[in-house]
Amino acid sequence: MNKQNIAFVTDMFIPGTGGVENHVLNLAISMQQKGHKCIVITHCYPKTKNSSSSISLVHGVKTYYVKFPILSKNVAWPALFAGYFLYKNIFYENNINVVHGHQTHSPMALEALFHAQILGITTVLTEHSIYDNYKLERFAADTVIKYTLLNINKIIAVSNVCKNNLLKRMPFIDSKRICVIPNGVNSLCFYANKQQNNFSAKKVFKICVVTRLEFRKGIDILVEAIPLICKNFEVKITIVGDGSKKDDLMFIIDKYRLWNQVELFPFQSPKKIGEIMRNSHVLLNTSLTESFCMIVLEALVSGLHVVTTNVGGISEIEHKDKIIFCEPNSEDIVRRLKSVYEMINIKMENHVLLLDNYQWCKIAENTLKTYECFLFKRKCLIEVYKNEYGGFFDCVFLFFVFIEMFIVFCDK
Repeated sequence: MNKQNIAFVTDMFIPGTGGVENHVLNLAISMQQKGHKCIVITHCYPKTKNSSSSISLVHGVKTYYVKFPILSKNVAWPALFAGYFLYKNIFYENNINVVHGHQTHSPMALEALFHAQILGITTVLTEHSIYDNYKLERFAADTVIKYTLLNINKIIAVSNVCKNNLLKRMPFIDSKRICVIPNGVNSLCFYANKQQNNFSAKKVFKICVVTRLEFRKGIDILVEAIPLICKNFEVKITIVGDGSKKDDLMFIIDKYRLWNQVELFPFQSPKKIGEIMRNSHVLLNTSLTESFCMIVLEALVSGLHVVTTNVGGISEIEHKDKIIFCEPNSEDIVRRLKSVYEMINIKMENHVLLLDNYQWCKIAENTLKTYECFLFKRKCLIEVYKNEYGGFFDCVFLFFVFIEMFIVFCDK
């Protein structure tokens, strides 16, 4: 396989925490181990050591932190044409021949892909999430996103559910242009503890919850379930995460005086989360929507029993017979936890095989194949927009393409 020079571009990267951040980092590390050159382009993070424009090595990966104003949470304001020279200089300086954006709602990823298409560089996008396309804000965002996807070489989805959701939002995309490559697991952080299922040596039933504390993660259900869980079991619940629903959790813990049974931690490093899992018996996940749910996979690899809502791509994880699915309500959660409690001494098998199937080296290898085996060949951008679209917004975007190409012409 030819050696590639790859630029990963996204608004979500270290020191941020989450599935996309870990995906990009582990993918870049694995590709570098295979001899490819990888860089990451992301925005600065206020109140951290990456608060100003800089070039840093993050676990050996060259990372450009660009000072863009933050629009919301970890998403930067669009730079439009002002970003052209920035991206062009980085691409040319590193001889980039593949630009790989992550997440369709990342302005940095979309802009970098657009500029790369104008410059004739191969473009790939990975979609990590599923969205409700009936919401007005999603319709507006998807209207912008579609113009970048029109001429992209390849699209990767992390699950079949994610792929189908993207096709529903973007019906003009040929399904052959989308391939499914799941997330992977860092075997240095997540592995099974041979003694963790010896329940006789651990009288307390240990439950861990690792999630963003937001509505779509089912935190309202968790808040309702916690008092019932503490009432039915001699239990220790460890919750790891941050978000807008944190105050709701703290309120319910205070109200029922559960601080001796419930611990609440901010987001931790993957290594620390692995340690928490190896000291637990079961992972509880109450999400209302998931495209893949890495934390469920990481728990299975760590040898835990898993109780989770059956949403999104969770059911696509291999060995799902090791997962106990529950309804999104507190009563059924307690019922399913009781079934786990009764079989807690049963060892979880196949976690080694499961880990082998989701090794990052395999994920990287499959991703690299998409760079070389494109099913969709680029056309001239002008021809794409002129022939396939003729509405008002299409004409506006075509005007933007002309401006960008004029900038490129003047820059030569």
